[in-house]
This record gives sequence, structure tokens and C-alpha cells, in this order.
Amino acid sequence: MLKVKSTLPDTPHPAAIARRLGLHPFVAQKALTQSKRFTDQELKDWYERVVRLDEQLKSSRLEPAALIESFALGR
Repeated sequence: MLKVKSTLPDTPHPAAIARRLGLHPFVAQKALTQSKRFTDQELKDWYERVVRLDEQLKSSRLEPAALIESFALGR
């Protein structure tokens, strides 16, 4: 969604976004619709949280279910 949102307003049409980013047009349309609900900073924060979760899942001895639950609860 962050990449889609970063193409605006230069590329406002979903088909153009799809071509520019190499996405299926349906995916581009859905990401465009959803990205309008969030600020750039909110999307960046979520991305950073997902990256941290990925790192924890690969390096931690904690149960994956516990890590995912913690992520979902915003801890």
C-alpha cells in the first residue's frame, strides 16, 4: 500500500499504478482504495512492525503464536 500511495498523484489510475509497479490491476485497485485510509506515517509504522515481527519469528526462541498474538495486540 505504501508503494501504491507513493505513486499518487503522479499515477492516479489503478491500471497505470499496476503497470508502474508490476502488480495485477485488481491488486493495484484494492491497495489504492485501502491506502487512502492511512497516512504515509501510519503505513511506514506498520511496515516497520511487520519487519520486526519477521526478524523475531526467525531469530527468537519464543513460540510463533505468542509473537503473532503480541503483534496483533500492538505490544
